[in-house]
Amino acid sequence: MRAPLELTWAGLEWTFEEPMFLWALLAIVPAVALTFLSRAWISRAARFGSLAQRALLIGLLCLAGAESSVLRPSDRVCVSVLTDVSDSMDAGSFDKGKALAQELQENKRDRDIVQWVVFGERAEDVSAELLGGHLDLSQARARVGATATHLASALEVAAGVQSPDCEPRIAIVSDGQVTRGDASAALLGGRTAGGSRAPRVAWVPLEESGDVDAGVAGFTLPEQVRIKESFDCAVRLSATGKVRGRLLLRATSGDDKEQTFERDLELSEGEISEVFSLKAETQGELEIEARWVPETPDRFEQNDRAQIVVPILGPPSVLLVDSGLKEADALKRAIEAQSFEVDVRSARDVPESPEDLEKYAFVILSDLPRGSLSSRTARALEEMVRGGGGLLVTSGPRGRAGMRGSPLENILPLRAEGTDEERTAGVAMVLAIDRSGSMSGGPLEMAKAACRATLGTLEPTDLLEVIAFDSRPSRAVPMQPARLRASMDASIARIQAGGGTEILSTLDMAYQDLLRARARKKHIVLLTDGNADTDGIYDVASAAFADGITVTSVGLGPGVNEALLRTIAEAGGGRYHAVSDAALLPRIFVREAELTMQEEVKPERFSISVFEEAPFLKGTGVSRAPLLRGIESMRPRSFPARVLLGVDTGQPLLAVMPVGLGHTLVWASDFKGGWGSDFMRWAGFPKFMGQLIRAHQRSDSSDLWPLELRFEDDDLVARFDAQDEEGFDNSITSRLSVFRADAKQAALGESVTAPFELKGPGHYEARVPLPDFGSFFVRATHLSQKKSRSARSFQAALRPYPEEYVDLGRGRSHSGISTETDLNVSGLLELPSSQGKTRVALRDWLLSGAAIVLALEVLLRRLGAGKARRLLTRRVTGPY
Repeated sequence: MRAPLELTWAGLEWTFEEPMFLWALLAIVPAVALTFLSRAWISRAARFGSLAQRALLIGLLCLAGAESSVLRPSDRVCVSVLTDVSDSMDAGSFDKGKALAQELQENKRDRDIVQWVVFGERAEDVSAELLGGHLDLSQARARVGATATHLASALEVAAGVQSPDCEPRIAIVSDGQVTRGDASAALLGGRTAGGSRAPRVAWVPLEESGDVDAGVAGFTLPEQVRIKESFDCAVRLSATGKVRGRLLLRATSGDDKEQTFERDLELSEGEISEVFSLKAETQGELEIEARWVPETPDRFEQNDRAQIVVPILGPPSVLLVDSGLKEADALKRAIEAQSFEVDVRSARDVPESPEDLEKYAFVILSDLPRGSLSSRTARALEEMVRGGGGLLVTSGPRGRAGMRGSPLENILPLRAEGTDEERTAGVAMVLAIDRSGSMSGGPLEMAKAACRATLGTLEPTDLLEVIAFDSRPSRAVPMQPARLRASMDASIARIQAGGGTEILSTLDMAYQDLLRARARKKHIVLLTDGNADTDGIYDVASAAFADGITVTSVGLGPGVNEALLRTIAEAGGGRYHAVSDAALLPRIFVREAELTMQEEVKPERFSISVFEEAPFLKGTGVSRAPLLRGIESMRPRSFPARVLLGVDTGQPLLAVMPVGLGHTLVWASDFKGGWGSDFMRWAGFPKFMGQLIRAHQRSDSSDLWPLELRFEDDDLVARFDAQDEEGFDNSITSRLSVFRADAKQAALGESVTAPFELKGPGHYEARVPLPDFGSFFVRATHLSQKKSRSARSFQAALRPYPEEYVDLGRGRSHSGISTETDLNVSGLLELPSSQGKTRVALRDWLLSGAAIVLALEVLLRRLGAGKARRLLTRRVTGPY
């Protein structure tokens, strides 16, 4: 940027902001030459006149382009008296401002300007009232409003009377509590518009009020409050000095039950917060009223009371999925005791769409066998979690590796150890049933019923094989998991009676098949109603027992070789059952399965240890909880998965992992009468579950979106952002509605509803006018075209009284304006001796002069052209 050129000429100080344009004055030389050459046919005097016009035109344009200005002494002042008439001002202060303006009007010089402006919510020039008017404070407030102090608007009105040749002065009569606008920016804007230097500003001192005032400045509350939850309500108090009094708080629920508190306080200058613990007992609305009762009357009563109505939301809903609905009752009762609604469903009844899952804040998959959930349900659960929901998967005797192969497996913090082929089943059983001719009819049908009953008793991951034998054995049902029940039932139904009874090869086949099976407990049940060769049978039974395989024998009817069957049971480490009625077979087979499964469960117990602290574990005492009867061996994933609880063997028990906006958790034991039976009878179990769910539930609880609320002048402005892991959502249609809480009805009809507008990527804003004060409900509805989902917002807003009563100190702030306090009437009207010079910009004057010169030259040239044509015609044609 080039430095301006300054020079003194003719006793005046000249400044050229763009001196480069002065070089264009050299264009006068070629203009002179062109004038003499192009107008040789006219007289010398005419040519000199044309030369002077062109030189003047070029000079004026160059000086205008150089942004020329001249500094000359000021010969008048422009004084604006700005009088605050807001609610925080009293009649004496108004009269002081009016008297000052009248005195200035009486003492001003002829060319001086005195302006009187009153301001509150807006500003108005009332200078005409100085000439015989009778404007009082109430009339002024009616004209400009009194619930705010908008000094910036008054400064803008004052700027309208300032002119370049005027020495600007401003006198402000106010308590300094500016609640609207930017006064500093308005003052700078007035200087720029007027083209003069900054005005001298006098802040007229007012008499300090001896009254100290205190009031309720507002509340600080959680964004959401749910039924049965305790929450903190902070009451903000503001004071202008030391004052004693009593703070009363009353919370009234929809059923007229009250919670009341009172505290004796001594306040100092500034703001403090008093925190009260409240509890939302019923769903609906909780009306909270705070009152400040001073020991002696204070300055303003308007700010001694504030009220707000808080929406109390219903309990969050938890979806509990369990294969045994009756077995889920204990867990359901524990969660309901923590103020949750619990919906218990079987795996086949779980919703398959994310939209149907949105009403749940948390989902628990309890001890589900592998393959229980459809792939669509698993994907819907994953989307629910990524959208902010919580998911807890528990293990158990049925639920070992329950999520293996599911889309959920990759988002869980723990995974079952080993692959499918490497995994060891809990129990492997072989049922060897006699199908000889003597078993035909009822006995064989009961034997097949016993096989089906055993199949129903085993866990889905247990292994079962059925060998049907007569003169030779055959595998009616090959070794396979019990979860394949449908095909196994069909194979059992096809068994038919045959020939003789061959026990040795049958027992050996069962022994060999179990040797290859991977299971922690292996057992054979041999059923026969006849006799057979005893050679080698004892050796096979003994060998099986030596390899960890037990053998139980069942003799049906009076024709069995009881000694042989007892020998088999004793050698195989099992039991012998003599049965006279075939109808008893299913019960005996089921009992054998149950005993085998009980023997499979490890006898050791597991104590719980805290591996990593988490806020929701505080106060639960989980490390002192009863021992667990069993856990599934699982491995944690890498970061961001975190193992919070484990057992004394070092194995993980509870782990959590963030997924999108939500969380997944895995509990390696169960929450039912098996492994976790003692743990669930623990008195601290409901609290443990409640805090776990609250810490990881969907934050907006189904479809509730938080809003950012704030007041701007008389408007309530609501904002929200729509963004998730997929990016910004710019397809939302939303509408805001505001209701007066104390009236329980719409405050101002259609004037308090407004649509949200998209202000930026995923950023929405709505604005509604609130020309009154009080407590308000704020509701909004949202519809996302992108997500094909709807949502709502439900919050409270408080505007207890005009901002005039929030900060009550008189003259505490001058709003960032440099001011003087020693300017009296003579000082405001005095012309400065040394610094009283006003810079006058010449650009507009120079351009106007150039336009006049140009118009004059065009006119003269038109007149000169007519005369030249007549002269040329006379020379060419000559006289006749």
